[in-house]
Amino acid sequence: MEERRRGSRRALSACLLAVIVLLASVSVQPAAAKEEQLPSIAVGQAPHAVAVNPATNRVYVANAAGDSVTVLADEASGSPAVVATIGVGKTPYALAVDAKSNRIYVANADSGTVTVINGDTHAVQTVKVGDEPVALAVNSTGNKAYVANAGSGSITEIDGATLTTRTFAAGESPIAVAINEAAGKVYAVNIDSDTATIIDGATGFTETVTTGNGPNALAVHIGTGNVYAANFYSGDVTIIDGTTGKTRQVEVGKGPAAIAIDQTDGKVYVANSQDNSVSVLSVSGEVLGTVPVGKRPGSLAVHQGTGNVYVANYESDSITAIDGHTYAATETAIGAGPIALALHAGLGKGYVAQYRGNSIGVLDGLGIVKPPGGGEGPVITPSPSPPVDEQEGAGENEGEARWPEEEAGSIKLGRDSATISVQDNGHIKAILNSEALEEAFTKLAEQGQAAVQRVTFTLEEQAHRYRIGIPAKCLQSAALAAPDAVLKIKAGTASYYLPVSLPPLVNALSKRVEHLEDVVVYVGIDTSRGLAAEELAGKAGGQGLQLISSPLTFSIAIEDDEITDYGAVYVARSIWLPEKLKPTDAIALRVSPSGEFHYLPVRFSEAAAGGTLATLLQPGNGIIVIAKAPTPRQFQDLAGHWVSQAVEELAARQIVKGVSETTFSPSRAVSRAEFTSLAIRALALAEQASAGTAFGDVAPDSWYAAAVGAAVQAGLTQGTAGGLFDPEGRLTREQLAVFSVRMLALASHPAKVAANRQEELLGAFADGAEVSNWARGAAAAVMQAGIMEGMGDGRFAPKKNVTRAEAAAVVKRLLVLIGFIQF
Repeated sequence: MEERRRGSRRALSACLLAVIVLLASVSVQPAAAKEEQLPSIAVGQAPHAVAVNPATNRVYVANAAGDSVTVLADEASGSPAVVATIGVGKTPYALAVDAKSNRIYVANADSGTVTVINGDTHAVQTVKVGDEPVALAVNSTGNKAYVANAGSGSITEIDGATLTTRTFAAGESPIAVAINEAAGKVYAVNIDSDTATIIDGATGFTETVTTGNGPNALAVHIGTGNVYAANFYSGDVTIIDGTTGKTRQVEVGKGPAAIAIDQTDGKVYVANSQDNSVSVLSVSGEVLGTVPVGKRPGSLAVHQGTGNVYVANYESDSITAIDGHTYAATETAIGAGPIALALHAGLGKGYVAQYRGNSIGVLDGLGIVKPPGGGEGPVITPSPSPPVDEQEGAGENEGEARWPEEEAGSIKLGRDSATISVQDNGHIKAILNSEALEEAFTKLAEQGQAAVQRVTFTLEEQAHRYRIGIPAKCLQSAALAAPDAVLKIKAGTASYYLPVSLPPLVNALSKRVEHLEDVVVYVGIDTSRGLAAEELAGKAGGQGLQLISSPLTFSIAIEDDEITDYGAVYVARSIWLPEKLKPTDAIALRVSPSGEFHYLPVRFSEAAAGGTLATLLQPGNGIIVIAKAPTPRQFQDLAGHWVSQAVEELAARQIVKGVSETTFSPSRAVSRAEFTSLAIRALALAEQASAGTAFGDVAPDSWYAAAVGAAVQAGLTQGTAGGLFDPEGRLTREQLAVFSVRMLALASHPAKVAANRQEELLGAFADGAEVSNWARGAAAAVMQAGIMEGMGDGRFAPKKNVTRAEAAAVVKRLLVLIGFIQF
């Protein structure tokens, strides 16, 4: 019975290709149109796939029976127009656009090739791949394309610069492929072996994960890295955890054939082709509802701005639009055989490949989420909360900027759970016992989420250097059994809170899986003494700072390979100080390799044994100090100004800077470069000079290049059209709203507003209707959160330039809201 099922499945795949081949020699006649159908534009025969390049406003259509690609040009106020028809290989089945390089990759199913089109010149090059290439995905960051070869059971990697290839073995009949660019991983689902293949793009290492029956579509959630595979024959979705790799199944409807994700709120939408419905899941896999749609839904897309979903119903010749908040659905007639669709959020349009109509249908008025000529795009939440309720004040999620919980309930490891030794130089080394550690994490998992998810190991001995070894295998097991768990290492007067699922650590350990039994992860806590401490104190004094703690260096290393950058994951550490300090008495700072001091989020609290406990958050490691709060800097042009106190408080923390030592210029418009730099300092992110140079107008030696680089890596900005950043462009109030919401999300304080509440908040302003569609959700969210206010004359003034005073005030309110600063 099993063999018959598998055989019929392969026959189905072959049948789909055979139908297209047959159509190549037969003229496909358009079906009768429904009344009031959406406008259509004629293209080639049997259009099977469509993709958009948002940077050039070009639409590309793969005509399966015409062995060609139709190119259309579009604009916000006009209609698409055909500008070229390009010959490709036999049976172009799928295509993908690399907007960064302006290359279009076309998979030719019956010639075993990929046609690479130059988007500027329309020149073509042909690359030989495997048999029956049926799916494509592009990694713009790595300048690579990945091709699923259903006939040869392989994945081909194409280097965009050289067009050279590399081939990876997959399962039987890989039929879909997706990419996690941040992690550098490639995912493919194999419909005839009920598996998913995972490829590390850097190392070439592959692994296989079991799925449900007949996986045929998949999608990746950017924030969590979770992968969702739709299993056609078992009627469920396999979720592959982006951190631990653990899988689980979630039942949906019959014949799930397509899947898409709202990257803002994490909702997952699954088109069930055999019962004419769309299932809605949360990012964690909870089934939120089922929406009836047209007949045989086979493709869907999410508008990454409004959250609305558009479904192509092949047999009913219609498009179903689903409201992403209320799930209300509206069905509209379109051309014959809608088989694929793509959205252009920048123009507020959608394009539908109408297979039996030899045409492209056009959806208009979907909501523009990026202003023409620049500005910020849709809000992307790196670590989203579960979908919010449709009411004001819906719940929040602490995500990856998590302050430690109270100690009560933590599982404590005794001294006998480690081998402790004092080195000749006075350093203390401890290696935790595998059995004791595994027993503690197992107990933690059994207690469930209601308990404090922490295991604590304490070294009371006093030393200036500690090195605590943790068996890597135990951390890997803990990440699976208790993914939210934290291992607290307390050594002397300092503590380090190591999340067992820390992404860079998990990723690094996954590359050593063959020898993990012998690998040790070391947490280091070092106190600087002598000349090193004196030199640092001298540098601090030169910058007007007085240190009240010894410099401490925290580190994590796998054997001798140190991990320094945690991306956007904030990890806690604490320092005990003998003095009694109020939040206004001191500040926390990290020391850069060049000796500069940078603000860190800190909370001061009374320690149980007396003195003060300073608990800090930092997305990385390095040297940390506690300093006396400096005397507020007095800017001459802020005397009596409404923003003077906020600026002084932020300046004391090294967050805001004046245009000179004595001048702040509060009324001057703030540039995009200035605010980006301010945001990076406020969120305590380390600057990344190399990433900033990806923009053509950001010179590597510019004062803002490193801040722009950090903002790009953190997902705070995507630049403007044409691969530019526009550093000297003025920031508008609606752009500030979007930027602020992204900052909140990065600090795991997502701001969401229900649709009805959004219109209520904006409707209170005389110019509320003037807020751009791409910024309406963000503008309402910052208003509700109290981060931004109106202008005092009944207007929101969305297009008004933001002043330096307004920018400082917004940043201070935001930092207080997320708990990064205390008063």
